[in-house]
Amino acid sequence: VPRQGRTNVIDAATGKILGEVAVKGPARGIAIAPEAGRGFITTGRDNNVTVFDLKTYAILGKISVDGDPGAAIYDPASKRVLVCCSEGKCLVPIPPDIDLKTGKPDTAIELGGRPTGLVGDGQGSVYVDVMDTDEVAVIDTKAMSILTKWQLGNSARPTGISMDAAHGRLFVGLRNMKVSVVSIIDGHEIAGVNINAQIESTAFGN
Repeated sequence: VPRQGRTNVIDAATGKILGEVAVKGPARGIAIAPEAGRGFITTGRDNNVTVFDLKTYAILGKISVDGDPGAAIYDPASKRVLVCCSEGKCLVPIPPDIDLKTGKPDTAIELGGRPTGLVGDGQGSVYVDVMDTDEVAVIDTKAMSILTKWQLGNSARPTGISMDAAHGRLFVGLRNMKVSVVSIIDGHEIAGVNINAQIESTAFGN
């Protein structure tokens, strides 16, 4: 659970706090790469991704990622940690076994707008909400390229995204106090749900 100045590790069954990872400034996003035994925490204030050990919670090092890194996930299809960089208007792939002294992230995917959240199906498709262009960008993570973009409507301002893979639906949280239910087949809106609250979190529904 990312928090101000730290990330708590919590036992989901008991709610017990198992440990924490200290970071500089607010922790914004977190991705877990179990195959590498590493976790990745984004801190936009200092443009870094903090890497920690999943067993000991010890900090292993940091990766410099320009562009205000925020939401992040691990994509098992590409075996990459994917980081949204809002100011950089891009998605940055990071090998989970990256050399923390000499290694650098892979080439960024330019999105043409500010990403605020992302979700993946684990099979090679990742969906990124792009706030200032009111879009969802569909990423092929095997080719690391944009397949298509779906327009959400003017002034939708998406700020968070989640997925029901079994029913082929995305749930996109919007600044206009609605959740847009979108088909993952063609991007058409199935329904719009008024929740009478402004969604700010980039981790909405994850």
